[in-house]
Amino acid sequence: MTLIDHLSNFIFELKIKQFPLETIDQLRLHIFDSLGSLMLGALTEEANVHKELIKNFISSNDDNYIPVIGFDLYAPLPYATMLSSIATRLTETDDIDISSCITPGSLIVPSALSIGFFVGAKGDHFLESVMAGYEVMTRLGAAVDGAHIIYKGIWPTYLFATIGVATVLSKICGFSLE
Repeated sequence: MTLIDHLSNFIFELKIKQFPLETIDQLRLHIFDSLGSLMLGALTEEANVHKELIKNFISSNDDNYIPVIGFDLYAPLPYATMLSSIATRLTETDDIDISSCITPGSLIVPSALSIGFFVGAKGDHFLESVMAGYEVMTRLGAAVDGAHIIYKGIWPTYLFATIGVATVLSKICGFSLE
């Protein structure tokens, strides 16, 4: 079995019911903290500049718009997710995992909220996607010694952003193991 097979199995088999209630409560706290960071970040001048920039890239012909969390804007899913992630990071109040030097809430929570809204995810399915995203990002960040590579100019959060969001997407959309 390859490493990618192990990772795929881990993501696919992760179920929220296998975690103690205390862990689930901590996960909910991370979600609400990240949402608070997002809402605060959306009020900044920098976030407004990003919003105006994104408005230049979206077409009025697209009817698959979703609300951008924290903003008075509807946008296609990728732009909605991106702007919400930007707003969350702008506050510097998003969570950090010290051993990996990753701030997973800045990407995982906005992605899960936006993708979840787009596909109509609910309850445990939503929580599983957030848990899986956090676990994949922080474990990979720790594996590459994120707390030290950051001093070499490699930002662990950005290094694993794509795989973290892909993890969220695969869990929320219920992709098969294959």
